[in-house]
Amino acid sequence: MSTRQQGKQSSLEDPLKPFRPGLSFGFFNAITWQIALGTPMVLFAERLGASTFIVGLVYSFVFLLTPIQMLSAFLIPKFGYKPLMLACWALRSLFLFPLIWIAWREPDPMLSWPLLVFVICIFAFCFFRAIGGSAQVPWFYAILPEKSRGRFFASDQIFSSISSIATLCLCAFLFNYLDLFRALFWEFLLAFGGSVLSLICLASLGDAPKPKPQSVSQTGKIAKSYLAKPSNYRYYLGVHLLLACCSTSLPPFATYFLKVVQNVSPSQILSLVALQSIGVIISATLVKRTIDSVGPRSIFILALILIAVLACMWSGILQGYLGGFAIYAICYILMGAGACLWFTANINYMPHLMQAKERHIMLAINASIVSVVSGLAPVLWGFLLKDQSGPTGTGMNLAWFRVYFVSLFTVSICLIPIIARIRVTELDHARPFRLAAELWRPFRAITLFTSNYPDAYDSSKDEEGES
Repeated sequence: MSTRQQGKQSSLEDPLKPFRPGLSFGFFNAITWQIALGTPMVLFAERLGASTFIVGLVYSFVFLLTPIQMLSAFLIPKFGYKPLMLACWALRSLFLFPLIWIAWREPDPMLSWPLLVFVICIFAFCFFRAIGGSAQVPWFYAILPEKSRGRFFASDQIFSSISSIATLCLCAFLFNYLDLFRALFWEFLLAFGGSVLSLICLASLGDAPKPKPQSVSQTGKIAKSYLAKPSNYRYYLGVHLLLACCSTSLPPFATYFLKVVQNVSPSQILSLVALQSIGVIISATLVKRTIDSVGPRSIFILALILIAVLACMWSGILQGYLGGFAIYAICYILMGAGACLWFTANINYMPHLMQAKERHIMLAINASIVSVVSGLAPVLWGFLLKDQSGPTGTGMNLAWFRVYFVSLFTVSICLIPIIARIRVTELDHARPFRLAAELWRPFRAITLFTSNYPDAYDSSKDEEGES
């Protein structure tokens, strides 16, 4: 019996019962990416003697591999949703083992091989995550009944946010009471456990029929029609790329600066990242109630103002005018709020730039282009910020870090009048793209919108099912 048939036979009171493993997957998967791709990963790299260039490089893997995620969607008709994702999630999990072993060994940061193994493992983890992730959203969309999709993805937001914040708090607790390497050992062991449990949850879900193969030539033809000539789509893509050149580099280098230069403890840094999530939650709650009335343009401008204020505050910290945990806390709350506002406005505005039948293709292409630039930016800034004068080869060029925040401030202010000129055309098909757990990781959320299958992010049917 297929999963869709099981869903129809479930009770009317709980139509999501057959799909609860999907919600559990979101919960356990959040544990894994919060550790393996988040702040603990940056702190791990720094402890192994990584320079800002290496930190920027490992942080960029998620972004740089996004085109592979888009191209991997063409594998789904051959292998199917479930087999492809299960295989890649299992392979992804294996590359956490060497990281656990390195943390247990507590190697000298002057040794080069632990850092090399670390970089390779993070790359492999992101590589298989990209391939498997191409099947996740269209698979879930294919097996969920139309009337349950909206409720499922709303529940996914809640489960993932609870898991993310709980994971950050637990990591902060471990860093506070254990040696750094010992804390990292238990954290990456937890990440492995979350990966295994998420794999078990996926295995409990039914598969959907293989989709029809997508035409590569047709995808290229549609992309060319949008990108080859001046259009609102290309205009907005340029705006998005300009901001991505600066904004996506902030999370890893803020963590690196606080740890290496300011000597802030890892437990306090994790507490700050938890406050960043609070900023996301507050802004998401407020914007959900207002964006339909004020429109995405106003939300874009508010996001740019918050980013400009954030750049000013970090500049004040670098100059010595500001400091202390309270100031850092405000910065991280603003960081989460600004990123969430921009992301939310983005997914509400982009449907206005595309024809309904082509939006899944152009969203995937947009996500790939923006993600590559977002990945190259931390590598470039990491190279400029590199300063290995520290005792373990770590350090940061503060002069270039000041330039970074001047650039962030300048770009944010200059984009305000440009964004004020964007057109928002009222179209029947211009529904906002569907939101699930992406909202809680706004800095990397664009990498998840790479499905090349129609309706994978369409919220209109969800709304019809809920009405």
